[in-house]
Amino acid sequence: VYDPLYYPFADDDFPYMPNNVILRAESDFTLESAAYSQLDGKLGGSLIPKFYGSWLLWLPLKDVRRPVGFTLMELVKGVPLNALDPKHYTPQERLRVIALSMEAALEIRFAGVMHDDIAPRNIICSGKDFSAPDFSIRVIDFNFVTVFPLLGLRPPCDSEPLPESPIEWFWNSRPPDMRDWLPDGWRKGDEGRRLWNQWLKETWAGTTRFKPAPEHLLNAE
Repeated sequence: VYDPLYYPFADDDFPYMPNNVILRAESDFTLESAAYSQLDGKLGGSLIPKFYGSWLLWLPLKDVRRPVGFTLMELVKGVPLNALDPKHYTPQERLRVIALSMEAALEIRFAGVMHDDIAPRNIICSGKDFSAPDFSIRVIDFNFVTVFPLLGLRPPCDSEPLPESPIEWFWNSRPPDMRDWLPDGWRKGDEGRRLWNQWLKETWAGTTRFKPAPEHLLNAE
């Protein structure tokens, strides 16, 4: 529900600055509706919740009525990643959830939306056992996205056969919002970067789900 009355009237990061709550509510409602509409046919019910539509209602407030938007989507059962402690998981388990989040970001982008906020608070895990064969994640929260068709741009899937390889997209670039889930020693420095790039190649060099990575990256040390 995107009701301006339930938005904070002060900015979270700059409390001395007032929020335009009507603009915030309308922006969130518009972007989430557009993103789910763009993605639902390809990813609804798999990487993202199934989307059932959005509506704008005029609700009473004393002698006037105010517009309130709401979206209806699938109830996803699971555990938010930010409710779990990375210290309770092995390096292999941590890397598995990181890999799934990276693949999700590229699949969503390929379908026409740049999420730009793939963070633990926006990832719902199917359970707490990351090593389970059926472990999966869902991505939520699409109010800070870029929806390509809204900018007059074609989604990559209209012109490309496969999403970009995680090797190319994340080379030398560890997802900043997932740093707490990186294995010890991987977060910074030349050695951490080397281990990261090596893992990228080991994980995705032979996959057919993504476009082949450039040879100069596959041959890099």
